[in-house]
Amino acid sequence: MTETTLSLLQIFSHAARVVFAYAVFILLALLMMSNWALPYFSMIKPQLVLVVVFYWTLYRPTLMPPVVILLVGLLFDLMNPVMPVGTHAASYLLVAGILKPRRRSLMGQPFVVIWAGFAVAVLIDLLFKWFALSILSPADLTFTMILFNGFITMLSFPLVVMVLTLVHRLLPAGRGMITR
Repeated sequence: MTETTLSLLQIFSHAARVVFAYAVFILLALLMMSNWALPYFSMIKPQLVLVVVFYWTLYRPTLMPPVVILLVGLLFDLMNPVMPVGTHAASYLLVAGILKPRRRSLMGQPFVVIWAGFAVAVLIDLLFKWFALSILSPADLTFTMILFNGFITMLSFPLVVMVLTLVHRLLPAGRGMITR
């Protein structure tokens, strides 16, 4: 094989790995959007996309640029008639914006510290959504239900992070995008 063939194979390999990372993200988003036949599950299901936004903003911010966060958040707002349009998008962008300058100090920390940082992100997300719902929407969601949603999201964090860590190990070294 020539050097050109190897570099083309490497480029294809890197592209396939990045596409796989986005496929896992889409799978988690679809899981979050799906309706299950469990009582109250539509109101208390974990915010898996928030976990993905937090993880990739922390470890590979090039995989989760603000444009992708905005589009995914808007898609969720359009799929969820309870939330005013722009609520998820603004909340996810707020969490990513707050996390991005602090990512270097968090990256080398033990998992418990990362989980505590995620708990703060969940609190910011939930307070923002509760505030937006209380002002912009006639829906009557209790603060207790929103806190329970945050609790379920925090409990799902380790499991989702294990999946994302496996995907992260498959990604090419470097910034996470296809470069030559």
